[in-house]
Amino acid sequence: MFNVQTSYLDDVVDQDSLTKHSYLTYYDGQDLIVAGRLQEGTNSLTITSRVTGTVAGGDFDVETSAPVEQTFDREIENYAERGWKFLTLTNQIEVRNLQTTSPIQDGPDVLELAETFEFVLDESRFPPQVIRGRGDTAAGDPHIVIQDPRSDLRICFDIHGPQGTVVSLVEDPALELAVNGEMVEKGNITNSNRKKPPPTFFGRIGILLGNDWISVSREHVMVNSDLPFNWFRNTVVEVASCKLRIVSIKVIKISCPNGVIMKILRHRVSHGDYDHFDFFLGKGQVFSSSVDGIIGQFQRRQMSLVKSSIRKTRYGKEKGVLLLDEKEIKVTKITRRRIGSCWASYAKMGLPMLERGYEDYILPRLTSKRV
Repeated sequence: MFNVQTSYLDDVVDQDSLTKHSYLTYYDGQDLIVAGRLQEGTNSLTITSRVTGTVAGGDFDVETSAPVEQTFDREIENYAERGWKFLTLTNQIEVRNLQTTSPIQDGPDVLELAETFEFVLDESRFPPQVIRGRGDTAAGDPHIVIQDPRSDLRICFDIHGPQGTVVSLVEDPALELAVNGEMVEKGNITNSNRKKPPPTFFGRIGILLGNDWISVSREHVMVNSDLPFNWFRNTVVEVASCKLRIVSIKVIKISCPNGVIMKILRHRVSHGDYDHFDFFLGKGQVFSSSVDGIIGQFQRRQMSLVKSSIRKTRYGKEKGVLLLDEKEIKVTKITRRRIGSCWASYAKMGLPMLERGYEDYILPRLTSKRV
């Protein structure tokens, strides 16, 4: 169930006082609570509500009425107002960027509500250290492109593996975020005597948001293995507070309240090849200091090109030395139509650029986590 909307009829309820009452999210049956105030001076004896939404079989529309209780016999003082304020506080925190270096940046209104009503904020939702990420890509030829917006330095390298190999692209436990890619081999390679591994692409992408998994394949976009979305229908749905958009048959965009933005571009091909996908991270988004994965690690690592090392070979190629966390790596400047120019490492398929051995990033399944 998704796109669940709650509304109140007959002007009995102050609409501006309502807490969250629109749920785009994939909904698995937990309680949905809406709080608010009655219109001042109302004499109505009933409240009429309407709930609409979408399920696998189509749309639903339910209208119910309940009596207005004018008196309350409770031992807790102001329990109704406290409940309303608590939900209001929760809603405000949900739509803010929580990955800040200090809770005070979340705004005085949130802190004032918490202090006035003696609510306890979960400080674990405010990581002690955050990182502004780079805009990076996982695709094909080359697979990985890392862009440093501060210096315009772009590095790139390839990763390969047999058909079905799954690798961790991004994993940030503090954000409850993971992105994995499953490789497929290029289908029209006929030379069986090739010494190099056949070219590979990402044939499926798996994304973990909180407790929800999104699986992206040529057939559909699946949420939690039981809610499929068709590529041929533009869709907006909320998954774990993030908005998932499917646009124009070939683009998926995921944007989260914490500032993380991801995009998946589908390449529709024929002639025996698999459809494959490019994965993009938006620039300037926020990650915790524990972010990892083949792409994720570069969000926190330091890289620079040693200017004095740049030279041209007799064949006109530019070569140099990349300093990656004080590790020196020999690189060559290459140009590709899709990405322009980047500094590539050809030693061992560029694997020296990784923080650990390549095997550490291989996963058993598309829905696996490294940690």
